[in-house]
Amino acid sequence: MQRAVYELACASRRDRVEPGQIAAYRQGLAGLTPMAVPRGGYEIRRLYEPWIPSRDEDPYLTSLWPNGRFGRAPRARKRLALNPDLGWLFLFHGDGYLRQAAMEALPGPPRSAFELAAACYRLNDWVENVRLAAEAYAARAFPETDPNVIAGAALFLLEMEPHLQRWSATGRAAVRHLLTRRDTAACLADTLQTALTGRQGYLLQQLLRDPSLDPYLHRLAHDAAHPGVRRVAMTCLLTGQARWLTGFRYEWIDKSMARRKRVPVHETRSLTVAGDLPALLSAAVADRSPKVRAVAADSLIAHRKEATSDMDRLAARLAEDTSPSVRSRAAYYLTHR
Repeated sequence: MQRAVYELACASRRDRVEPGQIAAYRQGLAGLTPMAVPRGGYEIRRLYEPWIPSRDEDPYLTSLWPNGRFGRAPRARKRLALNPDLGWLFLFHGDGYLRQAAMEALPGPPRSAFELAAACYRLNDWVENVRLAAEAYAARAFPETDPNVIAGAALFLLEMEPHLQRWSATGRAAVRHLLTRRDTAACLADTLQTALTGRQGYLLQQLLRDPSLDPYLHRLAHDAAHPGVRRVAMTCLLTGQARWLTGFRYEWIDKSMARRKRVPVHETRSLTVAGDLPALLSAAVADRSPKVRAVAADSLIAHRKEATSDMDRLAARLAEDTSPSVRSRAAYYLTHR
């Protein structure tokens, strides 16, 4: 990737960009995780900016802006007109004029999760004109973005959302629409079903702000490989509600000592699908993860006022569970049913 950036920067400086150099650079971007956008953008900029022509090498800079600081934009626009895909390089530049020109020149939708995350990151750029250019790009390119690309960048977008303070309602709506598309929901469900590592439970929890994934909850609750996904899906089906994190607030522990703790804040909504409580409880009790079995025990406690013989049988099974937390929940149910 470093070599691809170096070679493309040198070729851009000499106005001798070859399609293969851009293809190699974009292939390198596709190999990066979306989580690397903030750091990766800095590294790309660090590799590229030393090859910006100085005023001594390019008299055009001196004639346009005496200090030479912003004189690259017109020349860059010319380069972008000849090779619009260079926008994926200039997108990380330290000069806001070049980032704006890059967003305006990009010819098509992102082809990788990293490119999509980088375009969304520009919706929060500190330069207003760059943000406006990013919103215009989102309006024309995001509807054509491959749903598998969106699914790959979903966790980054959801984790970064609370920290992006500059983006407008238009930018937020563009990202939200990406994650709620019907074809995106199908790809996200497949990803959540097969993923083995990562914060997949958090991803599902945050995606459930919108009902697009509701039809896939039964499949995820029974067949997902990640226990966190099964736990979240099973909890939603047993309670009939989706619950997601919206932020944090502080609660006092001891005002006299100025001690307080940070408490998560959640919002909820009703699901658009219904679940068969006995069948769900049986599946949760038989799950191989103690986290899911604990969800079953919590549901038994919640429904202890309408206890049945089947529920008692399941509770007796949980009372012999290998997990202490599951056993304690089952004992509470059997005592207070």
